Amino acid sequence: MDLHHTTFPDPGPADPHEALSAVVDYEQLASELLRALRGKRSQVAFSRRLGRRSNVAYAWESGRRFPTAAEAMRAAALVGFDVDQALTRFAKVHAPFFEGGDPREPATMAALLRALAASTPTTEIAKRAERSRFAVSRWLSGTAEPRLPDFLRMLQSTARGALTFIACFVQPTKLPSAKTQWQRQQAADAVVRAHPHFLLLLVGLGLTSYRELTRHEPGFLARELGLTIEEEESGLEAMAKAELIRWNGRRWAIDADAEVDLRRDPEMRDEMRRWITRRSADAIGKSDEGLFQWVALSCSEEELVELQREARALYERVRSIATTDGAERAVVFNLQLFPTRVE
Repeated sequence: MDLHHTTFPDPGPADPHEALSAVVDYEQLASELLRALRGKRSQVAFSRRLGRRSNVAYAWESGRRFPTAAEAMRAAALVGFDVDQALTRFAKVHAPFFEGGDPREPATMAALLRALAASTPTTEIAKRAERSRFAVSRWLSGTAEPRLPDFLRMLQSTARGALTFIACFVQPTKLPSAKTQWQRQQAADAVVRAHPHFLLLLVGLGLTSYRELTRHEPGFLARELGLTIEEEESGLEAMAKAELIRWNGRRWAIDADAEVDLRRDPEMRDEMRRWITRRSADAIGKSDEGLFQWVALSCSEEELVELQREARALYERVRSIATTDGAERAVVFNLQLFPTRVE
């Protein structure tokens, strides 16, 4: 799902991947995560458990130096965390086509970053992560290992997944640097459950026609998006309470720090898929601009995997085509591929 994010009070577009970066110090976040992984052990005991003679835990937690992502996973495994299960949980949400591997191995972590990057240009990832294109290229290729703070930056810059990754190990609310943003994400998730049409409202707020209004007009978004007045009013009210949007004195604008990611909650994600599918069904025959095509076919298991890869690639290409600059129309691209027999 690609959401339009705007900067308040300026209603112009902003990159959703920058939201967490704007409020989080990744070095501090990495230090807090390492402290949480240590648990109740002393720094000295933790360092000895890792087989180190020096107090490496102090160096990590003070920010004097950091482990690589793979080293951090080895440390987590040594103190009892199931890093394989954690990687599987994270990949299921953010990288369903990732083939897996041992997260304690640098090659696996590089492969994960490549899966998350997909077709996103390296220059774009480097811009989001605020790191050099050379460094990002080396991390993606596996010729160099990112330190834990840079690994978290990469997760956020490719898939907005830094906090989701942390949540596979510890509750983000226990980390001071992540607490506020995680709570905001949970509040946003509650909006999704109660008001699935919020997605269309977010798109509508990014339309040029809305941003050019002298003042917010009740019913304008409902007309543009095919919603009822009640859906418009209830959705905007809930989004405002969750701080997804802010009133700039004239109209609603999407908060630059807002983040909604349906992938974190499988049940919520599936309900949104059903809602979008129902909306698609209702739209059939109502507009000459609608495109509804389907094909039923037989294929081998290997070909099914290839079809899934092609569908994902098409989805990524569609996302790359759409831009928030000069957005004039709100549309829904609904791609469906499923086996008729569910295993």
